[in-house]
Amino acid sequence: MNIFRPLYLNLSKKRFYKPFHPFKLPKKPTHLISAPNNIQDFLKTLFFLNGLRNSGTIVIVMQKSLGSIHRFFKKNIFEAVFYDKTPLIFSKEYKILKERLNRRPFNFLIELNVPANISLPYLTNTEKRICLDKKSNFPYYNIFMKDGL
Repeated sequence: MNIFRPLYLNLSKKRFYKPFHPFKLPKKPTHLISAPNNIQDFLKTLFFLNGLRNSGTIVIVMQKSLGSIHRFFKKNIFEAVFYDKTPLIFSKEYKILKERLNRRPFNFLIELNVPANISLPYLTNTEKRICLDKKSNFPYYNIFMKDGL
């Protein structure tokens, strides 16, 4: 474990205290979705992911172990980015993910893991960040969904 990670997260969270406009949406928003690491939880989110299908571009960040499920998704709608270990700030996986997503603008960041990975909001400048976890993740996430999807 990197000893500087908690210190960095605590000192830099001020950047997420920006106000956001919840009703201001583009016609075809882009979504960055962090898929659950557990296959059972991932299967529970399929209905939710299917509902987003017609709303815009979807990039799913998921573990390589879930790659066999991804082949059932339509490639022109769902783009997948795979990782080996959970991407945490200052880790190799985080740096690779940051390089892949660096130039892409996203309108929504949706974290479907519980507990939420607070390193993910650092990947993009997304204004609307959604998680299924507690309000203790504020300001990293600014929209909270209670009791799952």
